[in-house]
Amino acid sequence: MLPKWYIGALMATAFASLSSPRIEDMRDLSARVSGAALRRVIIIP
Repeated sequence: MLPKWYIGALMATAFASLSSPRIEDMRDLSARVSGAALRRVIIIP
């Protein structure tokens, strides 16, 4: 089972990708969300 914060991050990224008209914005946001998720995994195992 995935952690709730990880599912929330994925949903936020998906919502942003649907609402964003530019692919660059989506890539930037998804990269930031992925980076934050990775940092949380490393800090809080």
